[in-house]
Amino acid sequence: MSLISNCPNAYLLTQIKKYQCDNLTDKELLTVIFSLLLTKSTDIEQAIAYFSSRYQSLGQLKKACLTDYHLLLGEKNEASALQLQAIIAFGARVNSEPHFICGQICSSHDAGERMVAELSGLNQEYLIGLFLDTKNQIVKQETLFIGTLNSATVHPRDVFAVALKYGAAKIILVHNHPSGDVTPSKNDIIFSKRVEKCGILMGIELLDHIISGNTNYLSMKEEGVL
Repeated sequence: MSLISNCPNAYLLTQIKKYQCDNLTDKELLTVIFSLLLTKSTDIEQAIAYFSSRYQSLGQLKKACLTDYHLLLGEKNEASALQLQAIIAFGARVNSEPHFICGQICSSHDAGERMVAELSGLNQEYLIGLFLDTKNQIVKQETLFIGTLNSATVHPRDVFAVALKYGAAKIILVHNHPSGDVTPSKNDIIFSKRVEKCGILMGIELLDHIISGNTNYLSMKEEGVL
């Protein structure tokens, strides 16, 4: 007998086998995960209901703590809560790997779409540099700074040191706003203009500075800030 047929949600597992996970709704995907952690169908249903009442998106689980997982899965299911914490940590690490590969053509749209997926749900601001050659091909993606952008904590030289190291001709900067609001702050604009001016002097063009939210992004180039 198939192992799938013995699982509480055999239908969903069959759907995954046939169509892959991308075709499952968030609720269906959670049901599969909870089925691995909980043995009683009533516990699974309660966990789904609790999630729906407390969380607006899957991304919010990245900000949850062990206590939150206990409340989600039931206080008696400590082992399940620890396993869920490990599953989410694993997913976050997989997602934090650079989405771009060397030699890939990059545009502001590409950077915005991919970095929203990579940076959404993080509690801190991350400044990412995408370093390009003359044909807009990626030569390096690197985390340049973690924390709030301002002139006292991050300097254009930190950006151009990496650009020179890898022989980049162009740069796209991306940083996230954990609040989800992609409106550039005063410090964001000041920092961007400083990098742009330094780039003109060094012959390394700042193509764009993109602010990533939880579901959307803003291009400073498209908004006329740069």
